[in-house]
Amino acid sequence: RFVGSTTAGLLAEAFGSMARLAEATEEDLTDVAGVGPEVAGSVRAWFDAPENRHVVERLESAKVNMSQPKTRTVGVGALAGKTVVITGTLEGLSRKQAEDLIKQLGGKPTASVSKKTDLVVYGASPGSKLSKAQKLGVETIDEAEFVKRFGRG
Repeated sequence: RFVGSTTAGLLAEAFGSMARLAEATEEDLTDVAGVGPEVAGSVRAWFDAPENRHVVERLESAKVNMSQPKTRTVGVGALAGKTVVITGTLEGLSRKQAEDLIKQLGGKPTASVSKKTDLVVYGASPGSKLSKAQKLGVETIDEAEFVKRFGRG
């Protein structure tokens, strides 16, 4: 629960294998940029359930590849090494276009705001992510400023 494709990719990259992920503590999980306490608790609870451990064992016996090779982080681009969260409804860019642009610029798009977040881009109706970012002192910019600074890709 709470784990979409972006978060799954972050976890795969951070832990490298299903076995390492299965043994991760909630603290280990929240050390991953973009993974907050709610997601960490959900992942830990999933692996703690015996029926899910059985699913993993069956996948292993079926020789399903459950390891993720490390990708090389390219240290170039205006957002190199930065963790960026998008919140609210963007008008000029789809969420995928914005996330692709962040990746092209060397950044890492994530779903949740934490102390490790470097930038929050917000659109209409941003909700609690914007206020959490402001409380944490994370830089926040609206979509127009994002496009002005970084272009459309």
